[in-house]
Amino acid sequence: MESFMVALALLASVPVPSRAQDLPTDAALMRDFHETRPWLEKIVAMARQERGVERISTEFVRLTDNLDPSHGERRKRFPDSRWAKYRRLFQLARVPNGIGFSAHRVYFYKADIGLAGYGESKGFVWLAEPLPADKLDQAADKTNARFLDHFQRIDHHWYLEHSRS
Repeated sequence: MESFMVALALLASVPVPSRAQDLPTDAALMRDFHETRPWLEKIVAMARQERGVERISTEFVRLTDNLDPSHGERRKRFPDSRWAKYRRLFQLARVPNGIGFSAHRVYFYKADIGLAGYGESKGFVWLAEPLPADKLDQAADKTNARFLDHFQRIDHHWYLEHSRS
């Protein structure tokens, strides 16, 4: 309980961007994509080899069956040397918030605002199967545009992604 309270106090003291205009523009993301694509492609290739891992950040790793593994469990399934490679690629690809992935997709978390599940994020997504045109804009609730995922095709498997919840 004490560690939870310390974490809560730290979260409360961290400045969180709170305005949608703090997110990068689509044009800025497109420039960034073209400048960093070789590293993004390397990250996709590595992520597609992973088993039992669903999120890799510079700060933490989430396993598919354990969102908060001990250092020992994480090292057994995801060695420090592998994590160091990702961290270096995240730096080269300018992906400060890491990736989330499954066998068929890789989300690159470029920027987000908000806290505790509410906010907006923008980044890139690589999909094994390209989205049909009618799936590029998906509102989780068409009567409430509060939940929105927007995809803009960059290339065959690549999209800009903007989520709001």
